[in-house]
Amino acid sequence: MKSNHSLLLERDSILRMQSLVKKMAWNMLNESDTNTMLKCNKYMKNISDIGEWLETIFLANNSIKEISEDTSLNCPHLSTLLLFDNSIGYILECFFTYMNSLTTVGLSQKQNLTRLPHSLSNVRSLTFL
Repeated sequence: MKSNHSLLLERDSILRMQSLVKKMAWNMLNESDTNTMLKCNKYMKNISDIGEWLETIFLANNSIKEISEDTSLNCPHLSTLLLFDNSIGYILECFFTYMNSLTTVGLSQKQNLTRLPHSLSNVRSLTFL
């Protein structure tokens, strides 16, 4: 990775934020937006305590392996769900049923998923997966 004296790192024509800048941005977002759940690098193993008032959920870089029946997400206002850099191997079939405003889902990096639940195909507002 080629480092320069800016806030970004460049590798193979891909720009990435430096770790310190990324953490600062996450902290600013977490403090300023009450409709956001931000729990990154927290070693979470499951998803719980999800409120229907949430609009953005960041649960990146945790130890989440499955999204099971114990997880009920009735989030009609949720627009962004980022679960990248976990080891998710299973997502409950009805998981996305009540996420009608969802536009962005992040499931990349370290995922063990072999298929996506059918309920995701019913989310008409989805633009990024």
